[in-house]
Amino acid sequence: AFDQNKDGYLSKEEWQAAMAAVLPGLHSADADAVFGRFDANGDGFLSLAEFNSFFQDYSDRTFQWQQGEWPTYTPPPTEATWEKETLDLVRECLSIGRSGLTITEVFRRLDVDHDNKMTSYEFDRMVTTYRPELQQEHLLSLFQKVNTSNSGAISTTEFVARFG
Repeated sequence: AFDQNKDGYLSKEEWQAAMAAVLPGLHSADADAVFGRFDANGDGFLSLAEFNSFFQDYSDRTFQWQQGEWPTYTPPPTEATWEKETLDLVRECLSIGRSGLTITEVFRRLDVDHDNKMTSYEFDRMVTTYRPELQQEHLLSLFQKVNTSNSGAISTTEFVARFG
């Protein structure tokens, strides 16, 4: 519907029109920033694959509201300087610009047993790829910073919140 010239791509102008229709309060600079984020190959057009990536990423980041429960804000855990630097390094390495994958695609690939949770083993493998010198107690501390639910496994939502 938004592909006015029916070429199979959304130009920046078609994207602006789509965003104005779907999110009327969105500033054009913000729409441009989102366009730039998902125009993975930088050609100035969104292909169907890039457009689908946008909606998949958006739906993975959207809060899942439970009926009868009001959402509450939970601030992220305080990170020591070394923890922030390490987790930020991992986030940069996993970014779409470096990996070519959305953060949810990265999560799915790192989830080796495909149970939609990241165990401490899977998390440690990821972190030690970039910081092999870290000791087990450091890895445990980082895992606990990302596993904000304290469930013992990192959910997609927790992963996206810290690395997305």
